[in-house]
Amino acid sequence: MSRGAGIVVQGVSKVYRLPGGKADRPALHDVNLTVAPGEFVGLLGPSGCGKTTLLNIISGLDSDYSGTVRFTAPDGAASFRPVIGYVFQEARLLPWLTVRDNLRLVLPARGKETERDARIEAWLARVGLEGYGDYFPGQLSVGMQQRVAVARALMIEPDVLVMDEPFSALDELTALKLRDELLALWSETGCTVLFVTHNPLEAVYLADRVAVMSPGPGRIVGELDVAAHVGRPREADDPAVWRLSRQAVALLRSTERS
Repeated sequence: MSRGAGIVVQGVSKVYRLPGGKADRPALHDVNLTVAPGEFVGLLGPSGCGKTTLLNIISGLDSDYSGTVRFTAPDGAASFRPVIGYVFQEARLLPWLTVRDNLRLVLPARGKETERDARIEAWLARVGLEGYGDYFPGQLSVGMQQRVAVARALMIEPDVLVMDEPFSALDELTALKLRDELLALWSETGCTVLFVTHNPLEAVYLADRVAVMSPGPGRIVGELDVAAHVGRPREADDPAVWRLSRQAVALLRSTERS
């Protein structure tokens, strides 16, 4: 059984209140989405459709919205309060701290320091950064910084991992490697993943299911059941993956005409 939490989003709408008496800007309208425990769901949509806003609401960073967001435990129990990890588009590491100290910030202060250090070193090894604990973020490549960000999010053992275009700033070869590393870690941890991307091929390659959002104010207007057509492990150059990515593109284009 997965240790991930289920996510139930019902009728969520969000309006940004603009300063100076200007008209308010609606960002989300009546969003409904259900994610099963341990499922990997891609969230695909045009710029400005509210993908990041939805992640912020689900993760608890934004509480100013209407509608409901609730989580269910793997055994189906309601009123479950999950541990949530967040990986942003930028690594958001503190530049004056070493990699090791950036990771130490998310660990509870209780317990033995030697145990915390051992956990940090284990996670650095798991994301391919063994021996880089004493480096500062500015001494690492963008891809290496994102590895640290993934380790930071996963080492808290989240029930839900939300990711906001974490590989969009990387060159394609680095992104390919990190996608595979992410899939391996997801398979190992069993957490639920909600992954925002602009890239239909990336969405299909990674996700069990892809939810497509309309232009703002965003709402879910279509879904693509990837797992029903392509199993795991997947190859990035699998013709079936490519065909499904074209279907995702068609869904995106249909939102522009609606």
